Amino acid sequence: MEKSDFIEYFKEIAKATRHLMAMVPEERFSWAPADNMMTLGRLVAHLAYSPGVVFYLLRCENLPERYTAFEQMPLEEALREFDCNTEGAVELMQELPEEDFGGKEIKAFWGAVERRSKLLMMIFDHLLNHKMQLFTYLKMLGFSVTTSDLYLGEPGEISS
Repeated sequence: MEKSDFIEYFKEIAKATRHLMAMVPEERFSWAPADNMMTLGRLVAHLAYSPGVVFYLLRCENLPERYTAFEQMPLEEALREFDCNTEGAVELMQELPEEDFGGKEIKAFWGAVERRSKLLMMIFDHLLNHKMQLFTYLKMLGFSVTTSDLYLGEPGEISS
């Protein structure tokens, strides 16, 4: 997979994730499907920081404390944080030379040493899993969300 493919895929994930985040009413932030699961507010905060993980991973830096605390924040702040982190990650991916992007091994902040592209796929998987978690939470709360919201980041239905 070429660098441009990674970037486009990341943008698609981010678009749909942000769309779902924007659907969450703050008055439901304290809701969780079970006591041992993240509240909706913590999940939104976690998603707000998730694109920024790409930035720190590519720069081989440790995550700031706020990235692991999952502190709840107002929805508008979470959306601004998400947008800023997404833009920063895309810019950094665009700046990397193609040869450094796929083949160069780096050490991630959690200790893994892998090719940069593989580590990015792991981060993308993480973001996708939490995007699906948010979609499921919204479904459980009775929101009218569809696969179009989940995959395209827009209301409607995906036609077959």
